[in-house]
Order: sequence, then C-alpha cells, then structure tokens
Amino acid sequence: MVSIRAVSSHEKTLLKKIAELHLATFQGFFLSFMGKRFLRYMYQSYTEHPKSELLVAEEDGRLLGFAAYSEEVSSLYRYMIKHHFLPFAWLGFFAALRRPSAFFHILRAFKKPQEAERTESYVYLASIGVTPEEKSKGIGSNLIAELKKRVDFSRVDYISLETDAEHNDPVIAFYQKNGFAPARTFETPEGRKMIEFRYKGAAKERQIVDGLVSIIMPSWNTANYIAESIQCVIEQTYQNWELIIVDDCSTDNTDEVVAPFLKDQRIKYLKNKNNVGAALSRNRAIKEAQGEWVAFLDSDDLWMPEKLEKQIDFMNAHGYVLSFTEYEKIDAAGNPLNVYVSGPATVNKRKMYRYDYIGQLTMMYSAKHFGLIQIKDIKKNNDYAIRLQFYKQAGTVAYLLKENLAKYRIRKQSISHDKLCKKLKSHYDLFHFCDEKSALVAFWYACWNMWFGFWKKRIYEKKTRSV
Repeated sequence: MVSIRAVSSHEKTLLKKIAELHLATFQGFFLSFMGKRFLRYMYQSYTEHPKSELLVAEEDGRLLGFAAYSEEVSSLYRYMIKHHFLPFAWLGFFAALRRPSAFFHILRAFKKPQEAERTESYVYLASIGVTPEEKSKGIGSNLIAELKKRVDFSRVDYISLETDAEHNDPVIAFYQKNGFAPARTFETPEGRKMIEFRYKGAAKERQIVDGLVSIIMPSWNTANYIAESIQCVIEQTYQNWELIIVDDCSTDNTDEVVAPFLKDQRIKYLKNKNNVGAALSRNRAIKEAQGEWVAFLDSDDLWMPEKLEKQIDFMNAHGYVLSFTEYEKIDAAGNPLNVYVSGPATVNKRKMYRYDYIGQLTMMYSAKHFGLIQIKDIKKNNDYAIRLQFYKQAGTVAYLLKENLAKYRIRKQSISHDKLCKKLKSHYDLFHFCDEKSALVAFWYACWNMWFGFWKKRIYEKKTRSV
C-alpha cells in the first residue's frame, strides 16, 4: 500500500535516494547539472526549514516519488544561503569550472530571496518527481492531493508551480488534471519559456465564538512555572475562555506538569514535532483560536484574577479593538522587583514604530476586526512582530487600561555592550526581514527603538516600595 509522509532531516539515506530520483527525472536541467551532493543539501533544507516540507510516496520502504514545497520560499532561500553556504559555494565553484556559463546562473541564485517575494501569501511547489516505472499510476496526483490537504487556504491564496511552456504537453496536462490553471508565462534569462500554474483551494471558514477569549501560551522548558501560569487563567473571574498551549519540544517534565490540567476541556495542549521557536508556535496557536478576543500569556508569566473581565469591559464600553494594561515585574521565584510598568494612553502607528510600548502579556485584540494574524519566523521580537501586523490596517490605535493586571517574570538580568548590539541587530531584522522595510529604513527604526527604549524606562517604568 502506498503511503505519503514528510521526510526528516536525519534520513540521510533517503535524501540521497531523492537526489538520485531527481537526476533521473530532470535530466538536462540546471539543478541536475549541479550534481547529487548539491541536490541532497538542497532537499535537506526543505526538511530543516520550518515553513517548508519534503514529502515522499513509499511502498514497503521503496521510494516511489517525492514533492518539495515551501510556504515561505523567500525565507527558504535565505535559509539555504545562510546554513549551507559553504557546500553550495564549493559545489558551485566546480560546476562553474565544468561549464563557465553556470557561474552567472549561480550568481542569479543569490537574488532568489528577493525574486520569490510577493504581496500574496502562497505555497511554492518547487519540485515533484516520480520513478519512471511508477508513472501513470497516480503517484504524482497522490502527492499533490496530500499537499492540498496540508495547505491552509484560509491564510494562503494559492499553490504555485512553474514548468516549461513548450514541448511539455504531458506535464501541462497532468497539472491541469489536478486542478491547476495557467496564471502567467515568462522567459528566463537563458531564453527558456516558462508557464506558472496556480491552484486556488477553498478557504476553510474560520469559526469565531462571540464572547470567547482565546489565550495563546507557547511553552518551552518551563515546567517550573507553567502550572502557576495555567492556574492564574483558571482563577479568572471571566470564565468564558479557551487556553491553547503549544509546547515547542520541551526537554523537561512539562508534559507531566500540564497533564492534570487537561481535565478542563477549555485547555488544549498541542506539541510541535520539531523545535521551531516562539513565533511559529504562536502562529499555530492563533490558527487554532476560535475566540472573539485573543490574549497572550507566556508560560512563566501571571495575570491578576480580574484581568480578562476588566479588560473586556474596558474594550466593550469604548468600542476598542486593541488594548493593553499596566503590569509589574517579578523575579524567577515570583518575588516582586518593585518595578511598575505603564505606557502611553494611546499607541498609534507612529508610536508603535518608535518603540513597542505594549507588554505582550497584557495585550488583547479583536479577532473579528483583525482576522487571522500570522508572522514570519523570527527568533527575536516576535511579539513585536505580531503588533506590527495590527498597524497594517489604517487607523489602528491601542488603548491603555491604566491598571496593573499582570506580572512579568524576569529570569535573566544582564546588561552589556554585546547585549545592546544584539538588540540593535534583532530590531533591524524585525523591520527588514519581518516587516519588509528597506535596509536603510529598518536601520533607522532600529536606532529609534534604542533611543525611545532609553526614555521609556525613565518615563513609564517606576520603582516603588510596594506595587
């Protein structure tokens, strides 16, 4: 029986077989000219990149076909260059020696991250191959059907692929049979005429439940704190909530700590197959959310019992769609640090780009107004990245509920020159990679953040004897 699954980056032997199948399937193509080792590194990147996947069709352990695709192909190309630059460069050097014209083809490959960027959200089917003896047996169609199942068309506009426009009638007919329609034709710098096909699936209707608050909680190795965080949700005076915990491959006993709480049907516990980071963990939780309101609580932070009730009353009374509250800081043991954090009464787009005044654990937004929020895979400032998504809508303003309703746990305290440099770099990456600003504008905003961060601590953070 034929089965289809995703390939792991640890399956080196299988990756070699996929590279060999590529060579047999795509004879005479540039990537085939680059050789088996190049292809193995390329397909390995699909298994490592969090928004890409390599599917295989197998029968009794025998490889029948494969399909490689990415939901963020621009990010995938950057990942390849960053993590496999040396082998790609080394293999490319020898390819250029064998065929000098390949040098310019390789140079153009470094422009791929920019070329792949589009305003639409799409999945790129980069490659699909079937063993010669299995052709005309439906393996290719089965791989495409599995891909369609894995794509969430409520946030993806279409699946895209490119193939030769001339002397390619059987392949074109195959894609049309599987629901793909021609979108555009173009010509490569080498003069090769190509056609782009797109498949637009039916969007899954997203259910939003009036009055329900969806609480997003990513977790990673917080077994010492997560029980207290879950308990503070259970003790809320506002009881119409769902708590969505996404564990990012914790290596401690988080599972054992969370297990007793799962008797409460309002608590969902999801586990990532691979460690992907807080950004993609939050994305996954938000996709599961059904609430009219969405709030965030990290697995080591705490809320006051009346937090949800007071914030919802505040937003409903004034018709607000985005709000935040004041909070206090505590140490790793939960002891007050006597630091009280407030913020501006309102945060418009100009203020938000100057500095992130909103504490993630205090924020709440209307899912009806903003829809599904998803961010790119960014390791630092991913909470800031969420907020920047709100300000893509004209006229967005966040309003402060001037009351301390949360406790932010500080587990590390160290300030150094290196840390400030890393902070500047992480803000630059946020604005350049995630918010897609130009390098100059991103650097400008990063510098502004350092400056306004300095003043924010002096204006909105107060030391007190008791909070």
